[in-house]
Order: sequence, then C-alpha cells, then structure tokens
Amino acid sequence: QTATFTTPDGQSKTLNIPDGVYGTDGSITIPDFDGYTHKDTTLPVIYGPDGVAIVNTKDLYTPVKSKSGQ
Repeated sequence: QTATFTTPDGQSKTLNIPDGVYGTDGSITIPDFDGYTHKDTTLPVIYGPDGVAIVNTKDLYTPVKSKSGQ
C-alpha cells in the first residue's frame, strides 16, 4: 500500500506502507526534506476493516528556522 503526501516545495511523494491487520496500529518513518523538520520521526498508521492503511499526512513538515535569526 502507499500514501501520497505533498512535500514543502509542492512535490507529490509516495510513502510505502506495510500491510497490516484490521484493528492493529503501525508506523512508518517520515523522510527528511532539506530545509524542513518534522516533529515526529514516524507517522502512525491505523488499519481499517478492509486492511487499508489510514495515515494522516497533513502538515508533516515545518520550515527550519535560521540560527542567525534571519
């Protein structure tokens, strides 16, 4: 299975999600993206009744603030 998300620069990327069993949870690693950070290193995955993975890929990234304050 895959989940599509939009990178900070507007590109569409796909994450591979392992198959799971209904009622179980899993997680996938969030890929790094230059100039941005993510508050969590993994993204939770919930498997629905049909075995399809449900992932929230909204607001994954935040811009890295410059250390010089610019």
